[in-house]
Amino acid sequence: MGEPKTSDHPYVTVNIDDGEDLGSWLVEFNWKSFINEGYIVRCKILDPQWHELTKIATKNYLQKARKEPTKITWEIGWDQEHTTGKHLGYLTNLQGDGKNSGGYFEFIAVDPPSFWLNGGDSSGKCYEGSTKQVIEKILTEYFINPNGSGKMEVSETDDNKVNNWWMMRQDPKTFISSILEWSSSVTKQKTNWIVSSSAIDGNPVIWVKEQADRKIINYGTYILDMNSPGQNDILNFSFLSDNIISLLQKQLITQGISTISGKYLDRITDNEREQVHVYDEVTSAKIKTKIEESRGFAKPEGVPGAVGTPHEWSTAIMAIPENNSGDVGLQYSKYIDGRARGKFLNMLRFVMRVKIRVFGETSRELANSHNLGVSKLKIAWVIPGGEEVYFVDGDWLVYGFHHIMTRKGWHTDLYCYRLDHDCIGTNA
Repeated sequence: MGEPKTSDHPYVTVNIDDGEDLGSWLVEFNWKSFINEGYIVRCKILDPQWHELTKIATKNYLQKARKEPTKITWEIGWDQEHTTGKHLGYLTNLQGDGKNSGGYFEFIAVDPPSFWLNGGDSSGKCYEGSTKQVIEKILTEYFINPNGSGKMEVSETDDNKVNNWWMMRQDPKTFISSILEWSSSVTKQKTNWIVSSSAIDGNPVIWVKEQADRKIINYGTYILDMNSPGQNDILNFSFLSDNIISLLQKQLITQGISTISGKYLDRITDNEREQVHVYDEVTSAKIKTKIEESRGFAKPEGVPGAVGTPHEWSTAIMAIPENNSGDVGLQYSKYIDGRARGKFLNMLRFVMRVKIRVFGETSRELANSHNLGVSKLKIAWVIPGGEEVYFVDGDWLVYGFHHIMTRKGWHTDLYCYRLDHDCIGTNA
């Protein structure tokens, strides 16, 4: 588990544009992050007679907020030794509700990369380089340079370093997304891309890395003991499974024609089932948890079988056209399945999910979105008699967190998933 709960009275410090701490007026504080979605903070503040909202609006907000970012900094914890550290976001909107004698105001803030990458210059320029190099150039130009600081990490790719990429008037976020959508097949280990960000102590960082290239963090064990309810780490849980995904995602297939070689690629011509077919066996570098047979789904039956039977069921995904100037540096058959591969891997986390609610987590790792999608925790479900046999027991991968703090207390929701017990992959 994370850091221990050492007090019944958590605290939050919140500052807008380096102003005074508003934590003592807190009504509700929400901090949420999910895989590939950055993070977002929503804070509600009590404001008798509208003193605080007026100070914020007239000090800098109205004069600066449409011209440059308005900083929000926050820190939550149980005491000075057990905190999440001070994090940074940029204000996106501010609203007040009440009457003439006072009321509440509420603000929303997002992570710095999400803020900067949503704005562009309608550029039609051409970038040269591999997928990795072009993403780094875009991040440097539209995130690090205007922000004035920051770091980035981007996974290596196997494509040509003299490829050409036209921005086509897109904003930076859309341009990067359009590249990542099809390029899972040019990563070193052919796993799906995960984009995440962090800004601890004022240092913004963005990671654009394939899943297999990320460090696996063990968040520890969370206990749900039916014999001793007062000693539980887990306050409650929600479970959701979605077996009908098998009809859509069991096997994804794409198709296309190479104008360079003249070869047509589809489910019939792909005799080895390795060019346009995407299924469990050809995504063997994905991260999974090691669980017993009774604690997860059995994967859908193997791909081979007679056409028209459930063994052959598949969903067609449109491929990107071949870059027929050859500057990708790879045969079309080596990257045609990239869009289908990314969709297949991203859908796996919806098969079996659980949300656990625990006391407010101050772990620095759990307050960071960059570990989501690869890190794990263990649920130790102890039933009467002391045997750990409940199927929710065991390891789960974490894909999201949500800190919720009010004047009554603080708890953290952890969102987790696990893959089929017999799927092929690397154990977290």
